[in-house]
Amino acid sequence: MRRRFLFMAAPVIILVAGLASAADRTAHAAFPGPNGQIAFDRQLTGGNSEIFVMHADGSGQTNLTNDPAFDYFPAGSPDGRRIAFTRCPQPPAPVNCEIFVMNPDGSGQTNLTNNPATDVRPAWSPDGTKIAFGTLGRGGDWEVFAMNADGSGQTNLTNNAALDWEPAWSPDGTKIAFTTQRGGSFEIFAMNADGSGQTNLTNTPTASEVDPDWSPDGTKIAFTRFGNGAEVFVMNADGSGQTNLTNNPSAFNSQPVWSPDGTRIAFTSNALVGSPNREIFVMNADGSGQTNLTNDPSTDAGPDWLAVAAQTVSLEASFQEGFGRAVAHPCSPPAFLCGTGEVAGFGAATSTFAILSFTNFDPETSCADATIRYTITLTSGAGTLVLTETAVVCFPGKSTLAPGSLKSFGNPFTLTATWTVTGGTGVFAGASGSGAAGTKAAGDAGHTTLSGTITLS
Repeated sequence: MRRRFLFMAAPVIILVAGLASAADRTAHAAFPGPNGQIAFDRQLTGGNSEIFVMHADGSGQTNLTNDPAFDYFPAGSPDGRRIAFTRCPQPPAPVNCEIFVMNPDGSGQTNLTNNPATDVRPAWSPDGTKIAFGTLGRGGDWEVFAMNADGSGQTNLTNNAALDWEPAWSPDGTKIAFTTQRGGSFEIFAMNADGSGQTNLTNTPTASEVDPDWSPDGTKIAFTRFGNGAEVFVMNADGSGQTNLTNNPSAFNSQPVWSPDGTRIAFTSNALVGSPNREIFVMNADGSGQTNLTNDPSTDAGPDWLAVAAQTVSLEASFQEGFGRAVAHPCSPPAFLCGTGEVAGFGAATSTFAILSFTNFDPETSCADATIRYTITLTSGAGTLVLTETAVVCFPGKSTLAPGSLKSFGNPFTLTATWTVTGGTGVFAGASGSGAAGTKAAGDAGHTTLSGTITLS
């Protein structure tokens, strides 16, 4: 489908299959937490649009929807376990865009709205129980509706004759920002979550503002201003302090979305690409460090920075020889023993393993208490996780445990343990969790497996 443009005042409104529909923009909130992947829509060769995800550095771009319909406007749930999006049929079918939801891997695609109206632009409530969206064809112009997360209870919130859409739920759940055309130009309004108290935040009749997106702490709203071109702005939640972040009037910059940790903003721009093609960019929250992430000949738009769901970690570590003596690889500072491994559940990763100490050796059972540290680093650079394990290590037949008494993990021993999260950076900042290590069989050449659940919050 070729996207056609209708100029209404200053902003550009994109027509989906002939009806004035969502402007290929984002409008939701960044829910506080670690930074996950970035979802976006990509217009493929031939015109079809699909929902993609990528890592925060632009790598790993993956098609999730793989459907002949046109899929737009991804919006991740606050728990990181679902993605809502808009699906519109291929022409010549009648226009009936619906709100769908799917799992983060693209499975389980389910229609929520099931209504003959055109429903677009989903935005989750911070508790994940409701979804706000824009709708046209339910007895009036565009309105902001809300429904339960299963599609039930669809309710009109704005109830106004003007065009209202692009809802964005505040992180505390009390407010919804939205775009409206109540005075000729487009403005950002805010209302209570029940639709009451509708208030103009931007108040700029000589320009138009769209694309509201709340910061994770709820103190700021990023948005797009159309005037001399299109720029990404930020303002305080009460509308004060409106500041230009992109400051590039030669480019078309729009669709800002905050990262869950509040330090960065993803947005859509045609800057630096030398053509009308749009890409997903990222910048620091102050507008510095603007970087192209997608670098693809297709048009990429509608980014949403996803939350990270609780995940199960499996770690298999290959241990180095050198038990009972400090070794150089890969420990720093030196420890009893080190190793390397792989992690499943967070993408490509490496790990280091170190037994930091042995205490309370019992010559009758040949067992000692051990403190073990695992450091797991994502090769994408998105984060490091540190696990501390309290273990019991037993060496059948050994009556002493002194430095140098064992030279290799080829010796028979068993290891049972529990671990807890002690720290992390990037994706793993604020992580918590616990789990258990498997038993290492006597005579094993030096492998064990950790498994458990990490909750990223």
